[in-house]
Amino acid sequence: MGDPNCSDAMSCSLLRRAPALPAILTAVILLLAAGRGIGEAKADPLVVQGSTTVAERVLLPKQARIEALSGQSLKVVPTRSDIGILRLFFGRSEFAMISTSLENEIAFLKRDYPGLPFDRLRGFEIGRTRVAFAINPTNTVRNVDAGRLRGMLTGEIRNWRQIGGANLPVRVVFVAGGDGVTLTAARAVLNDSTVRAPDIIRVQKPIQVIQVVKEEPAAIGIVALRMAQEHVLPEVAGETSIEQELNLVTLGDPTPAEQAVIKAARDAAGEGPL
Repeated sequence: MGDPNCSDAMSCSLLRRAPALPAILTAVILLLAAGRGIGEAKADPLVVQGSTTVAERVLLPKQARIEALSGQSLKVVPTRSDIGILRLFFGRSEFAMISTSLENEIAFLKRDYPGLPFDRLRGFEIGRTRVAFAINPTNTVRNVDAGRLRGMLTGEIRNWRQIGGANLPVRVVFVAGGDGVTLTAARAVLNDSTVRAPDIIRVQKPIQVIQVVKEEPAAIGIVALRMAQEHVLPEVAGETSIEQELNLVTLGDPTPAEQAVIKAARDAAGEGPL
């Protein structure tokens, strides 16, 4: 079965999980990256691909405002943070959207694609939101300390009964691959990018995390806080909140047009809650 996030053969070839990027593809990407000149004129609209969190929290609801402030038209394509970066390397867009730090995303991608010119990436924070560990409304657990939350993500705690809940297995639900929300949560809780719980449910899109949590009493889903709130799902609150960076990423220094979009996105994001 093909990746539902793939829209073209070149991107799909990148998204296959392989130990290393084939040399020929690395060479193509390096040539594309080297050919992107600073100040290069871009045809309208500017294409922005990547994180659904950034798209749904900032770019799509505030698109008209960003376009008015920047004088640029945008084509926003929600996919996933890592896919946004890969398509940026292949010249499919002017921006990638990622919902974690650029450092986190690069660390994840380097494991499978060590030959990419990651040093050419430039990240620009446009806002922040918070990660939520959403649970089914029937779940009575509402607060856990950092150690227990870590235990649920590592498999040391396998049953809700161990932390005062029902006799049900802990089922961790998250978006697979380089999803920014998942990477942010894993890095904050585990100091790693990998959820290691034995009973996990991997999905392709954040809305699927919500759907599973609504239907599965044993589920704990890693999502953006606003998404959990919009679907009226309670969350397991930890000792400290986990902030999630929302970034636009360019390949090389941004052009004047791209600088205008970055500034406009920051201004628009500051006009209301994310």
